[in-house]
Amino acid sequence: MKALFAFGHSARIAVASLGAYRLRSGLTALGVTIGVTTVIAILSIIEGLDNAFEDVVSTMGTGTVYVSNRPLIILGDWWKYKNRPPLVPSDAEYLDERLVLAQTVVPFVNTRVKVETGKSSMDEIRVIGTTTEWPLMSGVHPKTGRFLAHSEVASARPVVAVGNEVAMAMAREGLGLGDTIDIGGFPMRVVGTLPGRGKIFGRTQDDFVVVPLPLFERLYGLKRSVQIGVVTAPDQLDALIAELTGAMRARRKLSPTQEDNFALNQQDMLVDMYKKLTGSLYATAVGLGLITLIVAGVGIMNIMLVAVAERTREIGIRKALGARPSAILTQFVVESALVSGIGGIAGTVLGALLAQLIASVSPLPASVPMSAVAIGIGFGAFVGLVFGFLPAYRASRLLPVDALSQGS
Repeated sequence: MKALFAFGHSARIAVASLGAYRLRSGLTALGVTIGVTTVIAILSIIEGLDNAFEDVVSTMGTGTVYVSNRPLIILGDWWKYKNRPPLVPSDAEYLDERLVLAQTVVPFVNTRVKVETGKSSMDEIRVIGTTTEWPLMSGVHPKTGRFLAHSEVASARPVVAVGNEVAMAMAREGLGLGDTIDIGGFPMRVVGTLPGRGKIFGRTQDDFVVVPLPLFERLYGLKRSVQIGVVTAPDQLDALIAELTGAMRARRKLSPTQEDNFALNQQDMLVDMYKKLTGSLYATAVGLGLITLIVAGVGIMNIMLVAVAERTREIGIRKALGARPSAILTQFVVESALVSGIGGIAGTVLGALLAQLIASVSPLPASVPMSAVAIGIGFGAFVGLVFGFLPAYRASRLLPVDALSQGS
C-alpha cells in the first residue's frame, strides 16, 4: 500500500509537470505520433491487402484444382510457357470420363465485350463461356431465375445469366428475366441473375455474364486456351492432383522424361506465392515504421535529458525534503511514458484515418486490426519507458547538494 501511494504521488507530480511544460510535452509527443501513425497506416493497409487476397483465393474453393496451359503467376522465363499447347473443351470431356476422384469437371473461357441493355451500354464486360456445372465450381448460384440448362448448353442456345452489375443496368431500363440484351453484338435472352460479390482491390467482381460454352466458341472462336476446374472433397485434394497429373500427361502423350506442358493451380499455391512476393515488402515497410519510432524515442531521451537539466533545483528540493531516488525515478519515467502514450493514442487515430483515406483514393484496401490499435498505444508507451529511463535514472542519482547548487 505504501509503495502504491508513493507511485500515485510521483504520477501526480509527473502529470502536473506535463501541464507546466505544454510546448515541450507536445513536441515530445509529436515524434511518437508520427512514428505510430506510420506503423498503424502500414499495418492497416497490410491487413486490408491480406483480407482482399483471402477473398480472391476463397473464390477458388479449397477443393478445386484449375488446369491451364500456364501457371497463374509466372516467375522467371515467360517464353518457357508461351508456346505450350492450349487446352480445349474436349480435354475436359476426357478428364470427366477418367478421373475417379473428381466430383465435377468444368471447362470455362472468357473474353471482354461491349454489353448493351436497352439505351445504356457497358464496355469491357467479361463474357464467360462454360457449362451447366459452373455454379458448383464457382460457388455463385442464381439470385433470381436459373442458370444455364443442359439442353441450352448442348444446343448453343443464345441464353445468358448476368452478373449483378449488368442486372442493375437492366433494372434501370425496366428489363428483367426473359428480356433480350445485346452481348458483344449478339442478342441473348436473360434466364437468371447472379448475386453481387463486391469489389477486390478497387475492382468490381460483378461485371460479367455467363453463356453456353458452344455458343461462346461459335461467336468468339477459341483462339484462347480454356481452363478446366476440377472439384473434389478437400481431404482428397492431394490424391486428385496425382490422378489429374497422370491423366493430363496421358492425354498429351508425354514420355517419362518430358516435363509437364500444363499447369495445375490451386488455392494453397497462390497463398504460398503471395507470401513469398509480399513477405519482404511487408518487413521493409514495418521496419521503416519502427525506425521512425526509434528516432522518436531518441528525441524523447534528448528532451527528457534537457528537462532533467532544467529541473535540477526542483529535484534537489524534493530530495532535501526526503524524496527517495525511486520516487524521482518513477516521476520521470511516468512523465516520459505518459507523453509517449498520448503520442501513441494520437498516432493510432491518425494512422487509422490515413489508412482509410488511402483506401478511398486508391485501389489499396485498408482494415484496422485490433492488434494494431494495441500495438500503437502499447508501443508508444513502451518507447517512452525505454528511452525515458536513462534521463530518469540520472535524475534519481543526483545528490541534493549538487542538484541545489546546479539549479541556483
